Amino acid sequence: TAGLLGLEVGAISIGYGPKVCQFELASIPIRLHAWPIVGVVSVGAQSLRFLRTRLWITTLMGPMANGLILLATAYWWNFLSAHLGPSIPALSVFINFVVVLASLIPNQSHIFGYPQRSDGLALIEIPGTPERKLRGYLYSAQLLRGLSRFERGDFTGTERCLERASLRTDGEASLAIMKSACKINVGDFAAARTLLEPILENLSSAEPPVRAVA
Repeated sequence: TAGLLGLEVGAISIGYGPKVCQFELASIPIRLHAWPIVGVVSVGAQSLRFLRTRLWITTLMGPMANGLILLATAYWWNFLSAHLGPSIPALSVFINFVVVLASLIPNQSHIFGYPQRSDGLALIEIPGTPERKLRGYLYSAQLLRGLSRFERGDFTGTERCLERASLRTDGEASLAIMKSACKINVGDFAAARTLLEPILENLSSAEPPVRAVA
């Protein structure tokens, strides 16, 4: 859905808990965790045009996917029961019903220490999202893809992602900080210092996470 609506997928995370493996599919980082209960798709955009609408529809498709699995299981119940036994389709219906219900109830919780906004809460909040927050979507997907490459030691690939992100925003500190980290890791300390100096000069006005990382 994100792709059809012109959004960029920055990363896909399936499950929670310890990371089991990580790989890329069509340049999208995919992480599999030990407990495959739910998943998170992080998206970005190349423009702000109808972005709230595109985000809203994409978010809705999360619980809708579980709803479609539930309906398909019910429709082919006899076939599945004959080949897998009745307990498997019954478990599928139960799990997907619970996931749909839990997804659509507006709430924010912490799962394994990470804040997680339910799809129901996101569907309520997205229409009122101020433009300054929407601008973060212009570079978020490329930033996440760059972070995945950075973790693998692919600093050239990281910089390519950051350059694409930089074309869509002016002076975003998080991009400059990650670029400087790439320079540090390849030993180009002068270039890293050049990137960090403007941030350090205005550190008092920066957001707390930016100050901490810088």
